[in-house]
Amino acid sequence: MKILKNPDSLVFDTENPNKIEFGLDKKHHLTPLCLKIPITEREYLEDIFHSNNNITHPIFNNLGQSYFYIIEDLIQNKKNPKELITDNAINIVFENTNFGKITAREVVEENLLKVKQGWAIGHTAKCCLVELGLIYETTKRNLVATKVGDRYLEILINE
Repeated sequence: MKILKNPDSLVFDTENPNKIEFGLDKKHHLTPLCLKIPITEREYLEDIFHSNNNITHPIFNNLGQSYFYIIEDLIQNKKNPKELITDNAINIVFENTNFGKITAREVVEENLLKVKQGWAIGHTAKCCLVELGLIYETTKRNLVATKVGDRYLEILINE
């Protein structure tokens, strides 16, 4: 688990207590640490971030003026495809398209799988998947799944 310390904008990793990152590089959901733990923040942090050779861990600097948050990756918390890409988003993106009897969500699933396997997809489907943030184009003909696209497929496979 990663913990953000504000106002310093430092990120500490509970799995690697000696690692320190500066700021966040992508959108995350922040939950106050105090809401997720049954003990005080100080007790919790002291249990994870031990002092080495009588040197205080940097997470304890200005502890009284600091606020701690658990950093949660919103993508990884999603458990089904409809949470990751809502029906409303699909309806907006696929408005004025016609794929016959196949539903828009089926178009997403089939074409995203084709992209992951290196197959070509149609122009309209490509535009819709790009707009949904599931794929991006690296060159004229090379499509790659985004982190969201990878997670979408992972959820589908595990259902």
